[in-house]
Amino acid sequence: MKYSAGIAAFVLGASLGVSANAATYGAFDIDETLSTITVTNTSACLWGGCATLTGTFRDYSQAAGSDASTTTDSLIDWTITGEGMRYFDVVADIVLSEPVGATGSTSGDGSFSIYGSTTGLKVEWDDTPAEIVVGDYLLEIRLSDVDLGCVSGGVYEFDSGFDEECYLPLARLAGGSSTYTSGASFTYTEIAAVPLPASIPLLGAGLGMLGLIGRRRKKG
Repeated sequence: MKYSAGIAAFVLGASLGVSANAATYGAFDIDETLSTITVTNTSACLWGGCATLTGTFRDYSQAAGSDASTTTDSLIDWTITGEGMRYFDVVADIVLSEPVGATGSTSGDGSFSIYGSTTGLKVEWDDTPAEIVVGDYLLEIRLSDVDLGCVSGGVYEFDSGFDEECYLPLARLAGGSSTYTSGASFTYTEIAAVPLPASIPLLGAGLGMLGLIGRRRKKG
């Protein structure tokens, strides 16, 4: 009887002592061919031209590891072509090739311009990040805002819809376009109840054995 009681106590103690090992966050890979940036102009062509803005994702992947939060400075390439200024809304649809088919999206707005040798760009993403389930965790992808600050010399000001702003000149390419690269942060948050689910079978076994021992003692 004492032997059985000892086994029950051991099983019960083990169930209460179950603890999760150090967290390992799953790998992910952003599919740059399927992920898209959709820019919708919300104003007429300003400053006598109809400049256009496009955004494309770069290939980005992260191996499984113990870091719950990481960042990159190079995820989206922005290209402004033509002359003039526009306001816009923007939506980012992110598709992962690992895990296959996992998706998430986020949105924002901003303004851009290209005039002579000077280019301006401002993007403000909403507070809600793109959320994608990766294994037992929720991966939050927060895209970086673009807010080119004021510098002395060679800058100009225009009303971007976010109050009067200064803009750094961006390098213009031979084809008459300007480019800029922005980044993102990646944060995992737990969505699975750990370690409670792992302890339930052991807890039930321990309680069951204690109940059985109690019944045997009453019969004795």
